[in-house]
Amino acid sequence: MNIKFNLLIVDDAISEMDPLYAKIKTKILNMSLIPNIRLSDGLGYQEIVKSDNFDLYLIDFSLVNDIQGPQVIKEIRDNNKNLTDIILYSTTSENLYNKISELDLDGVYICQRRDLTLKTEKILNKLEKRMLNPLSLRGIVLHNYSDIELQLKELLVKKYRELGDDDKKIVQDEVLKMVEGGLERFRAAIEACKQEGDFFENLLLGKNLLFNMGQKLTLLEFYNKKQYLKLVKKDMHLLRSLNDVRNELGHSKIIEKDNEMVALNLKNEEVVYTQEKCNYTKGKIIRAFEILESLSQQ
Repeated sequence: MNIKFNLLIVDDAISEMDPLYAKIKTKILNMSLIPNIRLSDGLGYQEIVKSDNFDLYLIDFSLVNDIQGPQVIKEIRDNNKNLTDIILYSTTSENLYNKISELDLDGVYICQRRDLTLKTEKILNKLEKRMLNPLSLRGIVLHNYSDIELQLKELLVKKYRELGDDDKKIVQDEVLKMVEGGLERFRAAIEACKQEGDFFENLLLGKNLLFNMGQKLTLLEFYNKKQYLKLVKKDMHLLRSLNDVRNELGHSKIIEKDNEMVALNLKNEEVVYTQEKCNYTKGKIIRAFEILESLSQQ
């Protein structure tokens, strides 16, 4: 699950200046997601629906060059086997139901153009509610945490390559100290694997002990200390705190209780994920990407 919310609007009369565009963008931001809204007038829509996976589609019935919305929907369903929600709209809805029935398409909502804003907000509210549980949040955190770790690794390498030989030697010595600690843990893990009997399976997990996310963050702090880049303390604290969020959710047991998904921590205690906590967590992920992007521009 991505922190970006990908939405495609196929309509030859809507632009980024349209009030609808602004309202949808604001709503997605309020869901603590990054809005990625693409617009198409209907021309070239085939390439768009083939190349991107969207979380919601808004499609006008009548488009340029006599292209019709149901034609676009059929193309989407042929290329996207998931039943992503689609809103088909027109100035009049009398022909919409018949067209959708003819094509036998599921997951398609119908409304008149004047009701499009309200209909879109209702669907977004439904999608937001679907994400407000620990299982969905864990998917969002783990997926984006991997991307954050990759972006951090690329940043560390990029900054290292920009250094002079003397500073590169300083970084190399610091990393070797970290790796030595990892090697000690690796050797201890090997002995533990031998004792537990699942040697090869558990040994494969030991590679992360050499230079894990925590050590990458420690190296980032070292870069800051040496003034290879500038990072304020609160931003470093936020990046560190994501480790705790990742571990909390990654090690939680998700069960169903009273028709709701509930997280149990390692102590078997129930952890409550309110809407506020879910949005706060997603906000941290968004901020982490912003921090790393800003650092890469320095």
